[in-house]
Amino acid sequence: MAITIKDLMEQAVVYACAWRMVGVDRPGHDEAKARQEKRRLEEMLEDFQEQESTNATNKKVLELAEGLIEWHQNKLVNFNTILEAPLDSEIQLGKGEDVLVLKGARAEGFRVGLTIAREWIEKFPLSIERNTPATDEEQ
Repeated sequence: MAITIKDLMEQAVVYACAWRMVGVDRPGHDEAKARQEKRRLEEMLEDFQEQESTNATNKKVLELAEGLIEWHQNKLVNFNTILEAPLDSEIQLGKGEDVLVLKGARAEGFRVGLTIAREWIEKFPLSIERNTPATDEEQ
């Protein structure tokens, strides 16, 4: 179960009240009880810190996965842009003075290579599934 700030604050109140009652002539209000409440608060704080650290790590992993999926989708768009162009189009590879122009049989061979490459990478081996908790307890 996730620990919330509200849970921590409630335990802090219990801890403070337990110390305030030390020395009061009532059963169950001794120093041992106050120390027990302090230990409980410390444990909750440690759990909360670990929970937040895990959430931060999970967020970074999710951001990385989303970036990779977006990169892959963009590459597929690039493949499709060339493959869906009219067959008599020239294909230019490179920039500036290093441009290679493909036309005719060379362009056709390049398209065949792109078709094969697209088929090899079309299914990305990573996906993200979002699960929504069924109850408040699962959150």
